[in-house]
Amino acid sequence: MTPPDSPSSAADYRPIAPAVAERAVELFLAWQDADQPGSCTIAIARWRNEHPEHERAWQQIERVNLRFQQVGTGSVGSAAQRALIDAGVPRRSVLKGMAMVLLLAGGGIYSQQERPWEAWTADYRTGMGERHRVILSDGTELTLNSETAVRVVPTTGELGIEILRGEILISTGSDRDTTNAELPGMQVRVTTDQGQITPIGTRFSVRQLADKTRVGVYRGRVRVQPFESGHGSLVESGQALMFNRHGALLTLAADETDAAWARGMIVARSMLLPAFLEELSRYHPGVIRSAPVLRNLKVSGTYPIAELNPVLDALAANLPLQIRRVGPLWTTLVPAPKSL
Repeated sequence: MTPPDSPSSAADYRPIAPAVAERAVELFLAWQDADQPGSCTIAIARWRNEHPEHERAWQQIERVNLRFQQVGTGSVGSAAQRALIDAGVPRRSVLKGMAMVLLLAGGGIYSQQERPWEAWTADYRTGMGERHRVILSDGTELTLNSETAVRVVPTTGELGIEILRGEILISTGSDRDTTNAELPGMQVRVTTDQGQITPIGTRFSVRQLADKTRVGVYRGRVRVQPFESGHGSLVESGQALMFNRHGALLTLAADETDAAWARGMIVARSMLLPAFLEELSRYHPGVIRSAPVLRNLKVSGTYPIAELNPVLDALAANLPLQIRRVGPLWTTLVPAPKSL
């Protein structure tokens, strides 16, 4: 079945609000299940006309549906129904999961080529699952995590690094004891949507999140200045700071294992299973989720991020769970059957 036609328009990949995304999925499944889809088509058209975000959500689900068909999974609706049957997951949980696909469509399931504006402005960028290391002109070492884009702007006496999205690990030139005859003594300054980070002879990571920034310091220190606050923060080695445009939000402990991704690894220490899967999902397309009853399981160990199936197999071997796959883009972890 082909979904009710959408007007042709340029793709808008901004994230969809969760409530709107879930309603779009509900309508889509109702339309696909209907014996006489004509009545559903009228309801869908009415809903789409109520608000521009409703129309955008419907176009988003059509793109996701097409993606499922292209990889041979059938439709997004049939994938959801199989998840209901095969994994025994409540319908509401699957709806939320499918809504998450819509959110991912705004933030990562599509390739760099389908979001060309970032490629036009970034000096360095990575796709999903990729990492990239570069030495900048002053000797600063910059490592980009999965789906990261940065601009590098050298000016007189300063090397500006703007994070457009994603996460970077930085070892400044002074921290690495390197010199550059052409650009001596340059001050590195990192900018995110929320503020500026100025290192003082250091090794640190910066992650741009939806509405905040996380900074982790592993050597030296950094000064953080939120854009809309008169008060900055000094973050010492072994500390991590979460902040938004208005100020500091949370101070945490930090160590080098937080940046194990730069070596292609995830290091987990009693990490809750949903949090572990969320981290793993950064490197692989589609949805990787667990049944709600598994939410308190904890994961420990060191896992390679490049290969998804070996990691999931290791989880199944060490935790009371099993894996249910619906095509290449939908994976659900469910409780293992109890031994007799």
